[in-house]
Amino acid sequence: MKMTFTLKGGVNPEVEIGGVTRSLRDMYDQGPLFAFMVSIPHCMFVMARQVCFMNDLKPNSVEIESTFIIDDEKKELRERR
Repeated sequence: MKMTFTLKGGVNPEVEIGGVTRSLRDMYDQGPLFAFMVSIPHCMFVMARQVCFMNDLKPNSVEIESTFIIDDEKKELRERR
């Protein structure tokens, strides 16, 4: 299974997953799995904004895309049989 998270916006980015856009806070509140999966691109988002500001760049919006591939070993074993 493949999941792609896109964080975009300014100080309070929105998260798009599967064509649905939610607030970053909502994604953290969904539970530990979503909190973990969104925390990695969120860290990259914050660092990208920081690098921009350290170099006197003032972007209106930053966009970070992160794709997770979840390998289902049981599915692969069933398919081999």
